Amino acid sequence: IDINEKYDSPLGETKSKTPQNIDEIGLLEVSYKDENYVAIGVKKYEGKYKYPSIKKDWHYYTSYYVYVFEIDEFKKIKTIDGLLELKPLYVTYGDSLQKDKEFQSCYKNLKFLFENESYDQWKMMSKKTTDEGNEVFRFLLPEKMSKYAEAIDFEKHYFEVSINKFNELRSMLE
Repeated sequence: IDINEKYDSPLGETKSKTPQNIDEIGLLEVSYKDENYVAIGVKKYEGKYKYPSIKKDWHYYTSYYVYVFEIDEFKKIKTIDGLLELKPLYVTYGDSLQKDKEFQSCYKNLKFLFENESYDQWKMMSKKTTDEGNEVFRFLLPEKMSKYAEAIDFEKHYFEVSINKFNELRSMLE
């Protein structure tokens, strides 16, 4: 994604300095009080400037995020045809002091959200479409709805996977 990325220096390991960047992505099973959920786990390289006012000395770090969906909400992806907005129930990040635990570092924050029923309005844009004669699945990571209008133009900026990879995902939902 090239949006807002006109930098004088190389990005290093990170693929982007925007929130929409992915190093690894996968599905996770989440259970809480005998209820089951499906989650998207995302590993990102993020960072911040040591001197933000002059945008110098960017420092990288690894972060882990979990986007939790009710199973019925996420299963809407099985019948996608065109544009689909999915609404995650909870979104959280991992404890920066427990990065060695990877997605398990999100446990305390996720438990807090479940116990306090803390809801923010998020949405995830996805679309099954055709590109140069090939069927593809396009998506963006979930964003807070309050920021979405100003965030990213989904028609121009998105992640894309082949329909074969997308079908692997759908088969996991059965």
